[in-house]
Amino acid sequence: VSADIIFNDLKCKLSSAIENLPEKKNESRKDINGFFFTSKDVARVLLANIHMYEGNYKEAQPLLEKVIENGFYSFDATAEEYLTLSNAQKSKELIFGLHNNNLTNHYDVKEGEIMPYITLSDVYLSLAECHYKMDNFGIAEQYIKSVTDAKKLTVIKRDALLKIKDAREDILLHSGTYFAFLKRTGLAKDICNIEEYQLLLPIPRVEMEQNPFMTQNPGY
Repeated sequence: VSADIIFNDLKCKLSSAIENLPEKKNESRKDINGFFFTSKDVARVLLANIHMYEGNYKEAQPLLEKVIENGFYSFDATAEEYLTLSNAQKSKELIFGLHNNNLTNHYDVKEGEIMPYITLSDVYLSLAECHYKMDNFGIAEQYIKSVTDAKKLTVIKRDALLKIKDAREDILLHSGTYFAFLKRTGLAKDICNIEEYQLLLPIPRVEMEQNPFMTQNPGY
């Protein structure tokens, strides 16, 4: 199945989810219902991510703006405020997070902590990227400044895209979105010192063993 078919299917399903999910603050770590029954904002960000990956930044912009306009979330002072299980309930900016049971071998996050996947910082930096790609450099700088001021970060790069990279590296390195950002902006090979084929991760061995029709990604 081609990537286009998969993306089109996901876009259709996420658009439907936006119509049918509740318009409320998403609280994925509050209880089991909060994890499985998400709000419109989760679908909006996921749909925006697909549009950005495809280079359709104009389509992603209003979806991300709506998440901010809703006013359900505000910045935490530091990334650590939403990492621990106890603090995740108090986090003002965590939109969607995963319990870090089986990720400790791959990420520098302690067992029993939260793997943040969608945060308000991520939304702001994605909007900055959208405006950068649409040549709205002044607006991009404003969104970057909102994050860096809230987190007390200093980014000294002149280019706004590299400022976004530095901010994501500081506060969203282990969020699962950092590498996707590097890939879609053409920075991954230089920043991560990898080859072209490594832009696609290898298919896990267990998947290959369970599905005889599965073909490993080139280069692995």
